[in-house]
Amino acid sequence: MIAPPIAAMAAFFLDTIAGDPQNRLHPVAFLGRLVGWLDRHLYPSHGGDDRKFSMGTLLVLIVLSISYAAAEGLILAARHMPVAWGADVLEIILLYFCISPRSLAKAGHEIYALLDGDNLVGARVRVGYIVGRDTAELDEENAARAAIETVAENTVDGVISPLFFFLLGGAPLAVLYRAANTMDSMLGYKNDRYLYFGRMAARVDDVLNYVPARITSILFVMAAFLLRYDARALYPAARRGGASQSERRICGGSCGGRAAHPSRRHQLLLWTKALPCLYGRRPHGHCPQTHLGRDTAHVYGDGSLSALCLFVFALSLRIGSMHSFLIGLQFLTRIRFVRQTTWTAEDFGRSTRFFPLVGLVLGLCYMLAAWVLIYFLGMRSLTCVLILILPILLTGGIHADGFMDTADGIFSGRERARQLEIMKDSRAGAFGVVSFVMLMFVQFALISDMHPLLFVPALFAMPIIGRLAMVLAIALFPYARAEGVGKIFADMADRRTVLIAAVTTAVLVLPWGVLAALSLLLGVLFALLFCRTITNILGGVTGDVYGAVTVLTETLVLAVFSLASTHPNIWGLLWRL
Repeated sequence: MIAPPIAAMAAFFLDTIAGDPQNRLHPVAFLGRLVGWLDRHLYPSHGGDDRKFSMGTLLVLIVLSISYAAAEGLILAARHMPVAWGADVLEIILLYFCISPRSLAKAGHEIYALLDGDNLVGARVRVGYIVGRDTAELDEENAARAAIETVAENTVDGVISPLFFFLLGGAPLAVLYRAANTMDSMLGYKNDRYLYFGRMAARVDDVLNYVPARITSILFVMAAFLLRYDARALYPAARRGGASQSERRICGGSCGGRAAHPSRRHQLLLWTKALPCLYGRRPHGHCPQTHLGRDTAHVYGDGSLSALCLFVFALSLRIGSMHSFLIGLQFLTRIRFVRQTTWTAEDFGRSTRFFPLVGLVLGLCYMLAAWVLIYFLGMRSLTCVLILILPILLTGGIHADGFMDTADGIFSGRERARQLEIMKDSRAGAFGVVSFVMLMFVQFALISDMHPLLFVPALFAMPIIGRLAMVLAIALFPYARAEGVGKIFADMADRRTVLIAAVTTAVLVLPWGVLAALSLLLGVLFALLFCRTITNILGGVTGDVYGAVTVLTETLVLAVFSLASTHPNIWGLLWRL
């Protein structure tokens, strides 16, 4: 069974890559048609307000029951499939349909681009797509404000809340929340038809969003801090959780006539004054809190939306920085989601903070390959060999090459300048080849001795911790050469990069238990010790050393899990936890 945080991360990553499908077969579209059908048949043609409220309550109960039962039934059916992981995959897919971070980011991007191009008419049209009021007369400032308010509100509805309920009760509870939110968007209006008929739908949505909205308030401040925006400007707004009724209704005039209930996501909406701080980065920390112009229309289009979701996605993946992530993925692996052809030094260097997420992609590939090989082949030795070959195939041997070059230089016994020259040679020497063969033998022995049940956590954590080790080498140790590809990484990386990468790795790895935590701790200590030793020898680290520390740290992770398979005390501790 896949751990809920891992499943949530997989769904979030899937939406980030593929986006939300826009067609009539979308489960939310089915929910919308169900709500519309019940609205037409249950709305009382006569009777008082009490009858309208009662029938609206009945509609809510029907929709919530059907949505939850359908999701639970599908998962139960999947558990009886011959494929053991069918239910886990189905839960990931259902959650993927319940969240929409990419579409929100796209909306912010489009409005910002139009305003930045002085196309106010087009911006009004785009804003009209996401708000429920007339936008024909909006000026630039109010168009930006409307976009910010709507996208901010939908950050809770479309990202944080579904993930929150998924972590609480799995995909069925996330689907139930999505159904409640769909009813609120269709029925929660304060007009003659829905004032009483849609009141229960609005109240249920308010109650369900109460806790996620306050979680989002904390995440906003955290995101601003991690992304180097003015977090201090957001903190006072976050503390105004007990604001007055009038303050809580800040969005009342911009929600298309919908009821701005006191418990509605008021904390988040109150921040619209401070949201420019997330996007209008200014020198010396200056943040113009009173201006809501073009910079603020860039809301979520540059990535804060994703940063908010990083309580499951490691507080690092930003939609606006997806370009940098894909560059890192393309540079370190042979995996191509999208082929990046335009690389700036800033994007190239900024990709460093996403290296643990590159490890996440590799870890998922290793896990799937190991499961398929063991499940279908059942050939332990062949599986171990193929698992050893797979990292070389997926990475193009880039880390193995760095390891061999490092071994050639360090073991040559020459002076420092000559060692650096040997490491720069594209050809592998005897020391490098012998060292790499020995390393492969060690890894084969470790995997062979490992209990099959530990394959999944070991192969998942191994590349993530290995890439964190590379980040530590890049950010914390001087570069030995005056130029080179690794120099770009070293110049752009700083302690904030280390913080983001470390938090990402911790969130990804720690849910796997005590062995994963131990592997992370030992991997960090080993990386620091190894890089310090190399720095004393060479006067710094190089791109080859980056590859060497990655490979060696991965081997250390395998050693920890292999030891747990042969040491009964560690094995028992694992299962008790």
